[in-house]
Amino acid sequence: ILTPAYSTGNNTNYLTLTRKKLALLNRVSLRQGLILGALITASNMFEKLGLDQIPASSASVYASMGIIIVPLIMILKKEYPSRNNMVGILIILIGILTSNWGNTDEAGLLGGLYILGSAASMSVYTVLATEYTKETDPSLLPACNAVAAQHLCHCHGHVHDLIRLY
Repeated sequence: ILTPAYSTGNNTNYLTLTRKKLALLNRVSLRQGLILGALITASNMFEKLGLDQIPASSASVYASMGIIIVPLIMILKKEYPSRNNMVGILIILIGILTSNWGNTDEAGLLGGLYILGSAASMSVYTVLATEYTKETDPSLLPACNAVAAQHLCHCHGHVHDLIRLY
């Protein structure tokens, strides 16, 4: 059984699920896939809104904050990074802080906040996907994830139009 995973132009990629795999679907795996799909959709929406406001070169600096956000989430969960990881995080943070943060006008600030929202969404996605694959068959999550993201993307255009009104 094929389910569309994502489409790029005329090329649609498919995930293949066998009947045995489909039999493993349950409420937990569906819920997990839906949550992951919602996080990816939120990340894409925030990224699109941010790139409408600031140049990609500035957005990349904000987006790199995801490298810092994942360990912060892990610390909140009482899972501490190693000493080497902490040194790496410190070096990355210094690099980010000394980089050009882009525009400081209102549009630049708003765009930066949208990109930070995208980075935060993907950071939460990374942490949750790591947890979920420990308890759910990893081949099931992308299918549920893709279906959720596909349905949520229909709302993306409407949300984008509403946000632009303000």
